[in-house]
Amino acid sequence: MELEAVRIVADFLKHPDLGVNTRLAAVPRDAGDPAPKPFTVYDRTRDPWAARLQYSPELKLAFPALVVVPFRELKMQGEVMTTYRDGYPELLIAAIDKDPDAAAAVEGGLYGLRAVQQTLRALHDPANVAHRTRNSIVLAVSEDIRQLSPAMLDVALPLIGALVVKYRARDLAP
Repeated sequence: MELEAVRIVADFLKHPDLGVNTRLAAVPRDAGDPAPKPFTVYDRTRDPWAARLQYSPELKLAFPALVVVPFRELKMQGEVMTTYRDGYPELLIAAIDKDPDAAAAVEGGLYGLRAVQQTLRALHDPANVAHRTRNSIVLAVSEDIRQLSPAMLDVALPLIGALVVKYRARDLAP
């Protein structure tokens, strides 16, 4: 369930027609502020450095970027009493950037996180149920979204900010 949740969200953020980069120009922002730069999306299941959050400046990463990783342990129903099992994955979607102009990086990253929230809302549109399903796992409901500042996380990343998204997921083939 963890692998599917991470990949569902990362793939939708990358989607060429529905993903986060298609929403950046339309994010409401202060007069004179530029649109955020497009994001590269990394995730724990496909990018070795993200699997363990072992960022180093020597890595040839494209910035700004979003990183999708689990945030907490995955809680699941212990016993299957019906034909499905529910679980509650929490994902961290971190905005990172190593732009030397830190203020511009923060501005773009925070506007970008707003575009991420809009993208996650679109993921849960009824028309996009196929995008929320993988390997018989369905992200049924986004129960909660919290925004964290860099001071709230102890990670070795050039972190701008992050969202923690709590889902209720359903395994249709437990």
